[in-house]
Amino acid sequence: MGTEGIQDKYINPYADFGFKLLFGTAMNKELFEAAEIAKFNPKELGEYWESLKNFRDWYSVMSTQLKKGREEGLKEGLEQGRKEECFKNAKKMKQAGIAFDVIAQVTGLSIGEIASL
Repeated sequence: MGTEGIQDKYINPYADFGFKLLFGTAMNKELFEAAEIAKFNPKELGEYWESLKNFRDWYSVMSTQLKKGREEGLKEGLEQGRKEECFKNAKKMKQAGIAFDVIAQVTGLSIGEIASL
């Protein structure tokens, strides 16, 4: 006899359906993974912990860089917005006939930047 009828005769306890049929509840995958790890030999366990440490280190570095990138982007955006606001205010003051040196003092722009508006 070959393996043709095995699936009809036997239940795979590792499949969710088979586990539920045998034990009446769905399999707890986290518990199953912990049981698999518990069967590791010392070499496999060391490799597992090393890979877990490497993953956590990588995740920490990526999270930190993402946070720094967001903070730098926010700072650059705020700085650009302030600069644009200065140009907008300087243009309005120039149209109102205010002297360039007063506009430069209020906005922090150079006289050349004000003249080019």
